[in-house]
Amino acid sequence: MKDLTSLLSDLNVQYNSNKHFEAAKVCKELIEAGVEDKISVLGQWLVSLIKSDCYKQGWDLLNQYDQELKGLYHLERLYIFYKLGYTKSFEKLYDELKDIEQANSFENRGLLHVRAQFCFKNGKFEEAVKIYQLLATHNEQQLDNETELACNERAAVGSTYQSGYESLLVTSLNEDSYDLLFNESLIALRRGDLDLSLKYLNQASSLAAQEGSDDDQNAIELQKAYVLQASGEKSEAKDILNDLVSKTMAGSTMHLLAQNNLKSFHDFSKYTTNVSLLLRELDVAKLSGKVSSLGHEQQQIILNNVLFLNLFNGCGIQSKKSLVSKTLANYRKTIANVVLEPYSTQAKKMFNRTMSAMSCGTGGSVFGSIVLTVQLQVLEKNFDGAIVLCESYLNKNSDSVNYEHRVVCYILLQLYRESGRSSSSNRLLEHLFAIVKDNNVKEDPEFWRFVAFNLLAQGFGSKAEDMFAKLQRISPELQLFNSSSEQHDVLSSDLDSLVSSVDVESLKKLGAAPFEGQRTRMRDTSLGKVAKKRRVHKNRKFPKDFDAEREPNPERWLPLKDRSDFRPKKKLAAKQTQGSAISRKSEQSLDISKKNRTKKGKK
Repeated sequence: MKDLTSLLSDLNVQYNSNKHFEAAKVCKELIEAGVEDKISVLGQWLVSLIKSDCYKQGWDLLNQYDQELKGLYHLERLYIFYKLGYTKSFEKLYDELKDIEQANSFENRGLLHVRAQFCFKNGKFEEAVKIYQLLATHNEQQLDNETELACNERAAVGSTYQSGYESLLVTSLNEDSYDLLFNESLIALRRGDLDLSLKYLNQASSLAAQEGSDDDQNAIELQKAYVLQASGEKSEAKDILNDLVSKTMAGSTMHLLAQNNLKSFHDFSKYTTNVSLLLRELDVAKLSGKVSSLGHEQQQIILNNVLFLNLFNGCGIQSKKSLVSKTLANYRKTIANVVLEPYSTQAKKMFNRTMSAMSCGTGGSVFGSIVLTVQLQVLEKNFDGAIVLCESYLNKNSDSVNYEHRVVCYILLQLYRESGRSSSSNRLLEHLFAIVKDNNVKEDPEFWRFVAFNLLAQGFGSKAEDMFAKLQRISPELQLFNSSSEQHDVLSSDLDSLVSSVDVESLKKLGAAPFEGQRTRMRDTSLGKVAKKRRVHKNRKFPKDFDAEREPNPERWLPLKDRSDFRPKKKLAAKQTQGSAISRKSEQSLDISKKNRTKKGKK
């Protein structure tokens, strides 16, 4: 067994040469041998485990030596919580340590970096954007790489659900970095500019081919296939995905994602598709285990797709943290057979269940049940039932304008439009205008822009102007008009001068004819003319016993019983009811005057 001096020398060599797994083994041996500087060795052991991606072992080490390491290595603790997904423990420790004001401190910058990564992984993109912008604006001492900060800022901005952040970027675009170009393409894609996104991806692909790794090139090609598919270039997208499937290793994350995206080109039916075979082809078990390495939005899309496939495969759905899993689990309990039971029955059952659940409150999975039930009602053209659901949900908390209520307002206004309920739409718009506040507009300016345009369309001009003014004051980066509206205003102002300068009589003398409607021209040309009948050629078919020389029966249009040559059958004549023609013999038998009278004999 080696002595402490040799173990310490081995630790320094292995630690400095990035042999972290071997360094962790040496640290363990030093602790077991009773080294004097125990806390320092424990710190190196913890860092070596983190750099070796052994996060669970690092957490076990912190619990084992809790007394010795108490109050130390906060950054390492946070990073382990972030990697292991211990959300509550991370939030509790971060609330104790955060100090946003001292951003220039190296320790605080490390905490902010871990917090930003945690926010990005858990879907808190707005907070991640603010943290990266804070780090970028306080980087005078070049403590962080500017290109990496720009990449992280753009990755967070490209994942946000609200517009306007792309105009507030604090870092500049460096077109020599393919990572930066890739994240810039995500922002363009979120904005809806597919051509610009594809342009950035092509530039990033050419740079990655020169200096990037295979994984980076494959990631860029996968994103390019997605943009091409969104643009309608399906054949090119399929070629890229097939190439990725062929050159990536089977079972790898990139191979599974490319194969999954290829399946999106097919239309699936719950009646004809073999869902069990489809799940086996997608390798769902392995794919579900690798989604943790993806972003928050990608994780949600893949897991939700797996849930829907399991639902239509007849599998049980476990109610977990996500809203989709809770909603589908309740749907599966209510409907016995989702595939075979008709939608009309499903709509009635889900309507009754959702209304009873709403009577107890609007929390939990009630919102998801409402969205699902409204889809079933719309599928059955039962707009009244869908409107009752949405109105009941809004009446539970009429003054709230949170995310769920905004979604229900979107749906309800569309239902009002489909069913022609303009008065109900006006009442909802007036209610939203009455309860809106500045913080509501700042939270979701696009929704209130939608409300403002609806107010304008319904004739509430003054209220629409007030809403537009509030949007312009709170969110000046939000676009409130079309790009061609200014040109339209300039053209309309000069339209009178353009028309007044035209000499109509001289144009008529030159042979120019005025524009006329099609109906007017047809009416003028048809005056005094007899319209010719169009000849219709038909292949006339005659019955087999048709005689051309024999005249047709003039009574052929009358029913058979009303014709003169009609003779009823004997059975039919015997069964005739009162008021019909009867035979003469039967008539005489009914005449009482002709019956023989019986004479009374004398006694």
